[in-house]
Amino acid sequence: GVRESRVELERIRSLYIANERLIADAKAKIVELEQGWWQVFTAGPAAEDGTPPQPDILAQLAENAPPAILLLFLLSTLSALYRYNLRMAGFYHGRADALELVTAEAQVDPERLEAYARALGADGVDFRGTKTPSDQAGEMASAIIQRFGPKDKN
Repeated sequence: GVRESRVELERIRSLYIANERLIADAKAKIVELEQGWWQVFTAGPAAEDGTPPQPDILAQLAENAPPAILLLFLLSTLSALYRYNLRMAGFYHGRADALELVTAEAQVDPERLEAYARALGADGVDFRGTKTPSDQAGEMASAIIQRFGPKDKN
């Protein structure tokens, strides 16, 4: 019994030591991976005093590009809504002006109302020549690729 207990105790102790080594190795590997990941997005490893290095262009681009793209998308959407509201306001103001001109006369003439409405309406203004946010994003991506993409050495 005592000898078996000592053997079992030694086996448990060796398993504990092996387990501690595995945990230490895993922690070291995690630290190594974290440092490698940090170096991908920075100018290099942290200084010996612990201050982080200054971020490089990739980190700045990763931080600033998504809000800028979102801002452009929202501005494009708001400008499209503004143009639509402006067109609708012009349409209704033109109709209101036509009604005022026709009702100022003694007798309402439907043909004259139609002529005034056509003359004062904003129907001739074309708002369809605008670009959607996806068109703008595609153009921006192609411009970035052309500017920073691989150079052809031919």
